[in-house]
Amino acid sequence: MLGAAALFCAFPEAGAESPAALYNAGNAAYGKGDFAGAVEDYRAALGQGAASADLYYNLGNACLKAGRLGPAVAAYERALRLAPRDPDLAHNLRFARVQIKGKLPQVERGFWLQTWDQARDSFSLNELLTLLSAGWFLLGLGLAGRIFFRPAPLRIAASATLGAGLLLLVLFAPLTLAKLKQEVWNSRAVVQAERTPARSGPGLQNAELFELFEGMEIAVKQCESGYCEVRVPGGLMGWIQAGTFEII
Repeated sequence: MLGAAALFCAFPEAGAESPAALYNAGNAAYGKGDFAGAVEDYRAALGQGAASADLYYNLGNACLKAGRLGPAVAAYERALRLAPRDPDLAHNLRFARVQIKGKLPQVERGFWLQTWDQARDSFSLNELLTLLSAGWFLLGLGLAGRIFFRPAPLRIAASATLGAGLLLLVLFAPLTLAKLKQEVWNSRAVVQAERTPARSGPGLQNAELFELFEGMEIAVKQCESGYCEVRVPGGLMGWIQAGTFEII
């Protein structure tokens, strides 16, 4: 069952058109069953810079209730970037994905690749960058201690600090690079059109390879002539019309 939209306010009270007022108006509309109105209010709050995991979560719930699967998945994905370990959010995203009409051929990922994906997705990019910065700080502190400290106890402490820094770097540098590739270097997007054909090249004259459906998640590689080359989970590549997806 979908979690209800949060009924608490994540923003300080302010004027009639403030993010707080719009957020509360969205919650009120959601509670009355006016899901389209809730979507408008939540998006207006976002338009004023009031981004938060709660707001994106509520927007996703309202979009899903309004029958707008693509925007719902996009909102949940944005919320996950801010709260990657939220169980309700993960549950609702899984529920939304089940509603996708079409299915693509799936490439089975082995145990270790699945474990890697889970580890990467358990942290937000900001969390990984913070851990990486902590690793570099401890590494520098430990090296300085090894160079300048003479008493044995201090040198032992410096060595332990150095080891902790190295451990953080070894553990989290690869995950940070993977997260940067996922969220920054590759433009992730969600299909918004009910269905759109993926072609072998940019233009209607090219052969149709497969179809994408609303709510499917893709990576956008490049765009030209009104088409964009995209990659879908499993490795399939094709060109779809620009404007049929939303970058997240």
